[in-house]
Amino acid sequence: MLNFIASPVYLACGATDMRKSIDGLAAMVQEQFGLNPFSLALFVFCNRRRDKLKILHWDHAGFWLYYRRLERGSFQWPAGGTALPIPYYTKHYPLCSNLDFGYSRY
Repeated sequence: MLNFIASPVYLACGATDMRKSIDGLAAMVQEQFGLNPFSLALFVFCNRRRDKLKILHWDHAGFWLYYRRLERGSFQWPAGGTALPIPYYTKHYPLCSNLDFGYSRY
């Protein structure tokens, strides 16, 4: 059963190439952000048009890769090339508190 209540969440700021899959995203977490992809954290990535998200998650047995595509609108997403923990993000982007990524209307 999936349970994310105690899992830290990091947002990969800026655009991510959505052609990347588990290995590419895990390498990005480790090399670009200096974080451990094998931790229990959730790593969230967004594409350039901000209408797609991928979430990378390790659960002690293997990786999960979740994918979300909006049919209309876009996510509000921070620029830059760092990984922000969610508490920082929700403090500075209040529309995104509680993982509500604040859809923009079309």
